[in-house]
Amino acid sequence: MQAIRLCALGGPTTKVLTTPARLASGKETGASFATTLGTLGDSAWYAHSGGVGGFRVRIAHYARLHTSVVVLANCSSADVDGIERDIACHLLGLPSQSHHDVPLSAAEAAQFVGDYQIATTRVRITLKDGRLTFEWPTGAPIELRYRGVMTFKFADESDTKLVFHVVDGKADSFELTRAGLASTGRRME
Repeated sequence: MQAIRLCALGGPTTKVLTTPARLASGKETGASFATTLGTLGDSAWYAHSGGVGGFRVRIAHYARLHTSVVVLANCSSADVDGIERDIACHLLGLPSQSHHDVPLSAAEAAQFVGDYQIATTRVRITLKDGRLTFEWPTGAPIELRYRGVMTFKFADESDTKLVFHVVDGKADSFELTRAGLASTGRRME
């Protein structure tokens, strides 16, 4: 396991890439251009994932460590995000969280419950009998499995990931990665 140190892009570029974009209302989005922003342990991180033609990639930079982790895979179902997070947890001295369910209290789960808009599709996150589910307009609800750090997996789809952005104790958006394609869901108020 090896982390790759990348050269700094320079002050102005780094600032643009690590500053959350704001909506017209002034609310932060949790993303900056194609970069997702967050924290892991006591380190801010900036990440981007993607894939094309059967390949997957994840790059994340950890500010406290001044270190970037890059995971490349030639398999479209590879969990590059989970592998990257495992490496980062190791480097930060945290327990691995990506491949095992993490306990989530009802109070913690409640911050994700609500209606979200993905392009023209309305989806719902519900909490019933202590379990979160993801509901498309048609079809059976899909159980969500918490993996830590605001990240969920669909119970029966190992390559599907849902990462929430939480502001003031309530999720305002998520990024859904399914079959290698990423889309954003915004909370409907």
